[in-house]
Amino acid sequence: MSQRPPKLADWTGYLSRIDPDSRPLVEHIVINNCTSARPLQDQAEALVKSLMGLELD
Repeated sequence: MSQRPPKLADWTGYLSRIDPDSRPLVEHIVINNCTSARPLQDQAEALVKSLMGLELD
C-alpha cells in the first residue's frame, strides 16, 4: 500500500503552516474563486488577455 503525500498525512499541520495572504515577490495574477468575486470566466479572460498583451475592457 502506498503512503500518503506529506501534506495529506498531516493535513491539519499543513493547513496551519500555509499563509493564504502570502503573495509571490514576482509579478503575478491572483484568481479569486470566492463566491463574492468576479465570475471565473471573466477572470480567466482577463488573464489570457494580459498574457497576450491585449487591452482589458
